[in-house]
Amino acid sequence: PRIRDSVRMNLEIEGFDVFEAGNGVECLDKVRLAMPDVVVLDVMMPEMDGFAVLEHIRQMPEISRPVIMMLSSRDQPGDSARARKLGAAAYIIKPVRSSELLAAIVKELGISLEAVAERAGVNVSVSPGRRRRALRARADQEPSAIG
Repeated sequence: PRIRDSVRMNLEIEGFDVFEAGNGVECLDKVRLAMPDVVVLDVMMPEMDGFAVLEHIRQMPEISRPVIMMLSSRDQPGDSARARKLGAAAYIIKPVRSSELLAAIVKELGISLEAVAERAGVNVSVSPGRRRRALRARADQEPSAIG
């Protein structure tokens, strides 16, 4: 929970609203609704692990291809390569500094931190820890999050 809370707090400071999904299945439902630009998944999630969620997201023709970032406490041989092969932009071993995650997110989106605060319409989904988080930006207001 400390990592999750830290990530949430830092993303909120940067202008994102943060919402939560309790498991991989719920995360998929929220991704369908929010159509985020970025999804950050934990490898270990209830009901469906992060790899399965990643595979499902990549098979959703109705959404644009979001940037996928994976967080994990597992540093197992092959996990990072598997994540990248499935289409993840990053595989970050926990504990992760929120600033590291935010920097990776804005780099993958191709925007600056300043643009995050100014730009409405940025969508980001975050799922760190046992609880899933997703971030997305409302088109007419500040960025928000789901997961």
